[in-house]
Amino acid sequence: NKFRRYVPITKNNYDKAKSTVQIKNVAQQSQQYKGPNLKLGAAYQTPNRHKSLSLTNTNTGHQQVKNMQSPLYVLQNAAHALLDFEKEEIMKFETVYYYGQRANKCYDVMQPNFGFDDKEGDYNPVVADHIGYRYELQKLLGQGSFGKVYRAFDHKHKRVVALKMLKNRKKFRKQGFVEIQILEKLRHNDPENTNCCITLLNRGEFRNHLFMVMDLLSMDLYAYLAKYDLKGLPMSTVKDFCIQCTKALSYSFSLNIIHADIKPENILLERESSTNIQVIDWGSGAFVGQTIYQYIQSRFYRAPEVILGMPYSLEIDTWSMGCVFYELFTGQPIFQGENEFDQIGKITEVLGYPPRQMLEKAPRKREFFWDAGSDAVRLRTNHKVGSRRLSDSLKAAGRDFIEVINKMLQWEPEQRIKMEELKKLRFFEGVQWNVNAKKDGDVVNGVEALPH
Repeated sequence: NKFRRYVPITKNNYDKAKSTVQIKNVAQQSQQYKGPNLKLGAAYQTPNRHKSLSLTNTNTGHQQVKNMQSPLYVLQNAAHALLDFEKEEIMKFETVYYYGQRANKCYDVMQPNFGFDDKEGDYNPVVADHIGYRYELQKLLGQGSFGKVYRAFDHKHKRVVALKMLKNRKKFRKQGFVEIQILEKLRHNDPENTNCCITLLNRGEFRNHLFMVMDLLSMDLYAYLAKYDLKGLPMSTVKDFCIQCTKALSYSFSLNIIHADIKPENILLERESSTNIQVIDWGSGAFVGQTIYQYIQSRFYRAPEVILGMPYSLEIDTWSMGCVFYELFTGQPIFQGENEFDQIGKITEVLGYPPRQMLEKAPRKREFFWDAGSDAVRLRTNHKVGSRRLSDSLKAAGRDFIEVINKMLQWEPEQRIKMEELKKLRFFEGVQWNVNAKKDGDVVNGVEALPH
């Protein structure tokens, strides 16, 4: 499931907001975690309650409502479309763009969070209801342990977006703020959106749930591979994707950002008819030096140092992307382990035994290997070490592509190729890295001005 998230958070001292009135206080308390100052547009600013944003037709005398309205105007003219809870809540918003007037609102106020949450803490809205009196929820796109992702309509900018809503649970808040920080830094340093990373359009908190708004993209690369019956893509297409993925990692690495969940499901086409891609889902990410969680990365793409319980940094993304590059050409993951023991075994089939100096530093060494004397180690499983060669499975790809994979998939993190060196390999010869890799990506309209 491409929306599956790990839940590593175990420490948090946020106070739970008992009502929407306390949301601003919770956001302020979050500063101890160095989270961003959340604002939903002007959602939590003191509104001008007597301001009506309507026009009067001089011919008929009837009012013509604009796209945005004051909360007082909605209360005076459409109170029947609001829940009793919303009649008080709406006054905390300066501007109303949509208030769920097309939704059949049926919430059980005896349930958690006034009926808006299920027992797991997920936001549980009805179709066509609103988020923040602006976004209209149209369709559930996916869900996982972190929360849900919806297709939504932004009534302010009249466009369809993807809206990610986190669960109303303390353990998700810390990582949610980290994800927002990462997305804001990616956007702030690339306002033209030229580096193939998803753009954060807006973010905020609504009814005790953090949410993020991003571009709605097309299919992921696994679905794209499935169109080719998982038999691999033409080399010209593989190279196009590799160039953009390298550009994305080179950019995130320059900002000391670790993605920590690179896989085909987290690389999406901008449109089905385009080969322009964006790397999404930075919810597992971290800044270098701030990595505190060990259970990260999807298993097929999990770097060996993570499996062995060692410290990790940017190099885990290099490993994962090398696995993705291989899969783009062959249609199959290079290491398809059924569990971590099988995963380590399959890695040894291709790369042989890990270096002794690496294993000496690995806290989980004895779970996977045993000492055979004379500085030798052996696997605890029955995998045939060194039985598979990249040159065999990638023979049709050519030596230049094999060189790329070989240099990205090294046991020791410090031996993996750096992104700037990767760009210089023969496979990428002729690529103009200082030119926008996107062929038709214009600056997106409707991006909120986020404070930094």
